[in-house]
Amino acid sequence: MTLVRPLSIIKILLFLVFSRDALAVDKNFLLSEHFESEALPLRCSGNCPTITEDLAFSGAKSLKIQLDLDSSPVSYRTEVQQAGFANFKDVYRYAFKIYLPDSYVADSVWELVAQWHAYPDFEIGETWRNPPLALATTNGEWTISNAWDAKRNTFATGNRVYDGQEKWVLGDYETDVWTAWLFEVKWSHTDDGYIKVWKNGELVVSKSGPNTFNDKVGTYFKAGIYKGWRNKNTIPKNGVRSRTLYFDDITIETKNGGVDPLK
Repeated sequence: MTLVRPLSIIKILLFLVFSRDALAVDKNFLLSEHFESEALPLRCSGNCPTITEDLAFSGAKSLKIQLDLDSSPVSYRTEVQQAGFANFKDVYRYAFKIYLPDSYVADSVWELVAQWHAYPDFEIGETWRNPPLALATTNGEWTISNAWDAKRNTFATGNRVYDGQEKWVLGDYETDVWTAWLFEVKWSHTDDGYIKVWKNGELVVSKSGPNTFNDKVGTYFKAGIYKGWRNKNTIPKNGVRSRTLYFDDITIETKNGGVDPLK
């Protein structure tokens, strides 16, 4: 029989206590990605972004998003996608940095650089809808849009009909600088939901009320570029034909995680 010394027991107890606390903190962070490894850590949607040393907000690398109307295998989408879905009624904080280079000139064809998508309930007749929440750079401006619907089937009438939509125009975007975004959302299709958005530490959106769809599962986060280039025949001849931008420090957490989006 092996005897365990009292000091060893104390060490084991301390290890268990501190391990439990560490795990409790870690559970708040559903994603914390700074793109310092060689491998792409997130699932691709459309074309795959790349890890680059061109520039970075923190560390040495960032996520490079490239989309070319003529040469990209998928002409309208280069994104990464979160695994899993948010829980309704829970509060989440999504923080990330975006860098738009000088070449990112204003364009009239719509483009989303971050979106929180919803998965339709196909078995009751639904199909894809607008994302409940999205950040866009269309026409050289930062805009945020929100759509919501409490009906069990958004297509119950045979057409896509939302309970409501709202859009916030936040002014011209800045190039050659990192812009820090923080979205705090309590996802709900009822009155207890809310959205708060900070840009570079300044509160720019604050909304209470419904903010998503009445689906079986909640939203999932996507970052990159999704642009209105699916139908090439509708694109203005004098419009831009390629886009490049960068992401860094993407975190998704429950509200108690305590991330500071500006650090």
